[in-house]
Amino acid sequence: MQIKRKCLMVLSLIMTAALLGSCGWKGRGASIPDDAGTKITPTEIPVTYTPTPFQVREPLVTDVNADAHAVMPLLSGYDEPIWQFAEHNPIEKTISGDSATKADFQIFHTDTQLYIRLNVQDKSKTVTNQVDTSDRVVIFLNEAGDKPAKYAAGDATCTILRDGRIVYGTGCDSSHMKAVGFETDNGYVVEVTMSLVAVTVIPDTVVGFDVQVIDLDGDKIVKKLAWNDTSDKTATTLTGIGSLALEKDNNTGRFPSPVIDGEDEELWSISQAFPLQNPAWGDKGTEAEFRILWDTGKVYLKIDVKDATPNSEGMVMTRKDCVEVFLCGDGTKSDKYREGKDLHIRIGRDGALECGNGINASAVTYQVKSNESGYTVEVMLPAPKESMVCGGFLGLDIHVNDSEGEGQRNRILTWSDTSLMTYTDLSAVGTINLK
Repeated sequence: MQIKRKCLMVLSLIMTAALLGSCGWKGRGASIPDDAGTKITPTEIPVTYTPTPFQVREPLVTDVNADAHAVMPLLSGYDEPIWQFAEHNPIEKTISGDSATKADFQIFHTDTQLYIRLNVQDKSKTVTNQVDTSDRVVIFLNEAGDKPAKYAAGDATCTILRDGRIVYGTGCDSSHMKAVGFETDNGYVVEVTMSLVAVTVIPDTVVGFDVQVIDLDGDKIVKKLAWNDTSDKTATTLTGIGSLALEKDNNTGRFPSPVIDGEDEELWSISQAFPLQNPAWGDKGTEAEFRILWDTGKVYLKIDVKDATPNSEGMVMTRKDCVEVFLCGDGTKSDKYREGKDLHIRIGRDGALECGNGINASAVTYQVKSNESGYTVEVMLPAPKESMVCGGFLGLDIHVNDSEGEGQRNRILTWSDTSLMTYTDLSAVGTINLK
């Protein structure tokens, strides 16, 4: 009898532990934001998994993929949408010639780098009806901003042909710059990145700068334009070039990145809205879409959820309104999470954060904002820098869990994987094409 009683006690303890585990019991979590969307400073909570006997649905939409545009210039050889956020500076002064050629330039910068885009309107053709690849732009840079009579350390000039080939001049070599050129409907574009070797940008840094645009017909100069100096002596002296006050105005600012505040901002318009079209569980009633941007080492997501039945009750995150993000850092889509490459998080409608495989709370920047139709989640996540290159890939999935109360999960909407096993297996997530 004693042996039987002990066995029953052990069995009771085992069943109690299993019940707590299946209910996803956990301690107190992050603070709750007010209705205005107060910024959350979460306490990290391990993700708990609820082995509910769902009936797996096959996805309605398979092989999902999305293009993610960078919020930094990439010199990719196509019209990158980030440049719409840099102002156009007309190159209007004529040094010589008389043709219909027009041009302007745009600039972004970092602490140590200039990104320059030259937009040239030039439809002229050679006698064989070809564009003249000898058309060119010439850039002049004086890092000290003192515009000396003779070139000194930190001064540079280089010529970039219409097709992106570089003719290195004073102070320039292949370690300091890269360029690409491509044709447009009304001319061509040249994009250039130049390293700042003698100065680091701080607020109100001023550099000397000028650019020439040269339209040729064979060896003959048809037209030569300049931004500032029309003396045509800039190859030997920099006294007449213009000035750029970096960080001082919109013409010469840093390239932007999304502000993680849950608010609409124009920068998100770079991304297409990608709908979540795969119901993995439950009936209809919730809609969602996401936008995605990136730069070196970071992924930015904006997730908009339409949900007319707000609920943040319950102890288990997935049994109240929340979104889940699964990120495969190099597009491999492994069936196991890999340290330093893959991650999983959950963000509740109430602002709570749960960090699962591959990440902790200190690495996540996010905000949740309620609105008339539901709520918006914005989040910035780390990603392996070696993977974040133009032409690269990421694996991604986004799930929306919807609860109508009483601690029940009423529906699950996903972008890709409907197996409900994405928390352990990333093999069925979607594909992000880095542009």
